[in-house]
Amino acid sequence: MVIMESATRHRADMISFFTFDSYISIVGVAYTAVGLLGVFCNVTTVVMILTNRVFRLSAYTIMANVALADSIVMLIVDCQIALIDLARLDNRLKSTQVDLSRFESIIVLSRLSEKVDLKSTQVDFKST
Repeated sequence: MVIMESATRHRADMISFFTFDSYISIVGVAYTAVGLLGVFCNVTTVVMILTNRVFRLSAYTIMANVALADSIVMLIVDCQIALIDLARLDNRLKSTQVDLSRFESIIVLSRLSEKVDLKSTQVDFKST
């Protein structure tokens, strides 16, 4: 019975992996990866324009300003999304309830084993 419950629980966990919430997480990871790549490219553009004299024309300066502004806005949005996600996780943890009925039998058995001296107890396995 215990094996069946653990197998069912494991199968349910595998099924719950492909829920709408997991698709949101996959999209979030992809969005974050693209955003980090964009921040890296924008910072590289700004550094390249600042270090090379050839790129200090007005068009490149405008491009550097846009890249820098894009990086700053992306960092602000990422911080806001992280705060929203932490608030959602906090609400989910507060709403989680622990089912203590599973542990009642363990507590009862541990109290019984304290009261009964198992070394002095004799068990007759031959009688049915």
